[in-house]
Amino acid sequence: AEYMGVSLILTNFTFLSSVFKMENLKNLKIGFIGAGNMAIAIAKGLVKAGNIIPSNIIASHPTAGNSVIDKEWSDIGVRTITDNNEIVGRSDVIFLAVKPYRMETVMYNHIDILLGSCKLVISICPLLSVEEHLKFCRNESLRFIKCAPNTPVATGDGVVAFCSAPGAKPEDRLLAKVLFGELGIAVEMEEKHVDVVAALCGSAVAFMYVAVEAMADGAVLMGLPRSTATQLAAQTLVGAGRMALESGEHPGTLKDRVCSPAGSTIKGIQVLERNSFRGTLMSAVQASTP
Repeated sequence: AEYMGVSLILTNFTFLSSVFKMENLKNLKIGFIGAGNMAIAIAKGLVKAGNIIPSNIIASHPTAGNSVIDKEWSDIGVRTITDNNEIVGRSDVIFLAVKPYRMETVMYNHIDILLGSCKLVISICPLLSVEEHLKFCRNESLRFIKCAPNTPVATGDGVVAFCSAPGAKPEDRLLAKVLFGELGIAVEMEEKHVDVVAALCGSAVAFMYVAVEAMADGAVLMGLPRSTATQLAAQTLVGAGRMALESGEHPGTLKDRVCSPAGSTIKGIQVLERNSFRGTLMSAVQASTP
């Protein structure tokens, strides 16, 4: 079989992943309709991973050429334009990175061009269902994937959950997983779970920033310089997250190992429990789920 100019033998995921990484990604042309923060984060992550050539990426937004956002794109070697149709025409993969209220207009006016052509469309708007996206473009057989990324994809430390429409081919899902794998952890799941990940990993990034800020505030209160406090608080979250991922142990077990009997850490934990720390985080994820 041939997919986007690369001959593929459809065997197993490991083999196909190596084909995509070593050959296809270098030639893959990627377009973004919408050039905001999340689109920039994805592009940065793809370029940083080293398998996507910046000149093969292009982004469109209404004020291209006359906006401060253009510099962020040019800094990673990506050109911005105003013509969405050019994005559709030149790209193998089109990321839809517009606000939900603009999605219908964009898909109706531009993605309809893809009818009958070999294009993969990926939306980074988890607030809209797959069904709603397909209705907007009047094409229920569109090769379409919906994903929920978070901003740390910019550094390769992100999470991307995704689901596919019936029209997506196995090769499309594979390519999506390989692309998203360049950005961090990529997980394919049912659409109802993608919506939860949008809160758990998307919105919760902001929750973690609040945690870093609050921890740093506490350290400043106790006399530590602000810059040092912020740096060390952020690194503490990074380290705890890495241990949770790499150890494979339950977070409660890792927590218990830090808490000595009658020690300072368990006293701090008691303060968190008294102030409904767990319940507050649970409620925040619930409130942020679409």
